[in-house]
Amino acid sequence: KIGINLPRPPSPVATRSKRKVVGHEKRKHPIHTGAWDNVKGTWKTTKTDYTKLLFSVCKTKCRTYCTCNPAVPLCERCYYDHEEEQKPQS
Repeated sequence: KIGINLPRPPSPVATRSKRKVVGHEKRKHPIHTGAWDNVKGTWKTTKTDYTKLLFSVCKTKCRTYCTCNPAVPLCERCYYDHEEEQKPQS
C-alpha cells in the first residue's frame, strides 16, 4: 500500500428481473398476480389472491406455467407434453 486507492470493482449481483432461466421448471404464479406482462417482464397485479388463467389449448383454468415462457399458462397434462416436446430427439 503505497497510497494508491483503486476503486473496488462492483460485485456481480443478479437481480430477479435480469436472471436468464435455462431449462424447464413448472411453477405457480405468485399471489395477487394475473397474466404475465411481456413488455415489463413482470406479473400484472390483481386484487384476487389466486387468479387462475385460461389455457387456450385445453380450456383449463390454472396457475401453473413453465419457466421458459411465463406468459403461457400450462395445466398439469399440457406441461408434461410441453416438457416432452422440448427434450432432445435421440
